[in-house]
Amino acid sequence: MDYSKEYNYHSHTFRCGHAANVPDGAYILKAVECGYKKYGVTDHVPVHPIFFGDSYVRMHDSDRYDYYDSIEKLKELYKGTIDVYLGFEAEYDEIIDAYLCELRENCDYMIMGQHYVLNKDIRYSVDYPIEYAKKVCAGIESGIFDIVAHPDIFMQYRDGIPESQQEEYFYKALEASRMICMKAKEYNIPLEINLGATHVYDKKVAESGLNEEQMAIFNGKHARYPTNLFWAVACQIGNSAVVGIDAHYPEEIKQKQAKLAKINTYIDLSKLNILENYDPVVARENNPKLQEAFERTKRNATSVEGRLVESYLSYLLDAEKVNKNKVKTDLIRTLRELPNNRKFAKIDDFDGYTMKKREALIKVIKEGTRKISPGPIDGLSYIKELKAAIDKHYSRSSIIELDYEGNIIGVKNKFKK
Repeated sequence: MDYSKEYNYHSHTFRCGHAANVPDGAYILKAVECGYKKYGVTDHVPVHPIFFGDSYVRMHDSDRYDYYDSIEKLKELYKGTIDVYLGFEAEYDEIIDAYLCELRENCDYMIMGQHYVLNKDIRYSVDYPIEYAKKVCAGIESGIFDIVAHPDIFMQYRDGIPESQQEEYFYKALEASRMICMKAKEYNIPLEINLGATHVYDKKVAESGLNEEQMAIFNGKHARYPTNLFWAVACQIGNSAVVGIDAHYPEEIKQKQAKLAKINTYIDLSKLNILENYDPVVARENNPKLQEAFERTKRNATSVEGRLVESYLSYLLDAEKVNKNKVKTDLIRTLRELPNNRKFAKIDDFDGYTMKKREALIKVIKEGTRKISPGPIDGLSYIKELKAAIDKHYSRSSIIELDYEGNIIGVKNKFKK
């Protein structure tokens, strides 16, 4: 089977900040030249505005409308020549499920590319594989995603594990692989054989002065993923799979078959159930379990603002020497004082806020406080009432908008193409 001429559902654009600075159409044109029948564009999902997106790894929230328009125009331009799909690649976390649902409703499909576990920088720990697998399984259960991209990417840090812990890491990686494969099988969504970390020989790179170790990595002798451990588990469980280029440069599109040949030297691709004519839109239409899961997630999703406030203030209540009977004014005062209180420095590790983000969140809290019961109230009841008030104000179909100084400047309506 020549997988190079069927489809690709993993591709990026210049908006993510680490892909080629070329027009979106350059990828589609190259796909047409190579004989592809279906091509999906899945740039990294923008970060919710309250998080202040990193321009080096993903588009800004304001870029998504141009992204929508550009891909929709390419659909029309190449109609009858190649089927073009609009998608996103996203990490999953429960705290942003409403935001992800909004994005999912405005694209053709979405792939889960879980590059990290939010708030847990434990990539070089033996506990990371299980924590990673738990998050991926939760993402699958949300029904938001149609493909699990590079499901074995969590093992790319395996060489950083101390030798004394390698055996323990192996068994936890094995269990994590089983968890992901079983959950994907349960929801009948494919796993992606990702080609992004596999490189083929390039004369220009060979002449660029890289040392022997760097050349070995570039030429694929030490690919970070896919890993034979994970795919041996997928083969045993009987998962379906798709091949994803993870294209950041148009030239990578023509390398698909060469990269698969290299991977086939250590993973027997013939034993895997690689789908020949996969279409994520059609697959979802024929997958009632996935549809039901997505509808359930949409019904239960609450605003990002409400979840942030709930998790942040709940953490404060449980932190050292913060009394659970603190009234609302004391909680707000405590939050204000955090930038100058080194005892609570670990809270930044918990939620990743900068001082400006914290100030923005305080404004959300103060606005919500005006909408709940006046007078003294215990901390736990206050958080519950505050979250309900914020969820009502910042509904699932609206998004808080901040400027780059962390000031609230308005609320946007539901995403529209």
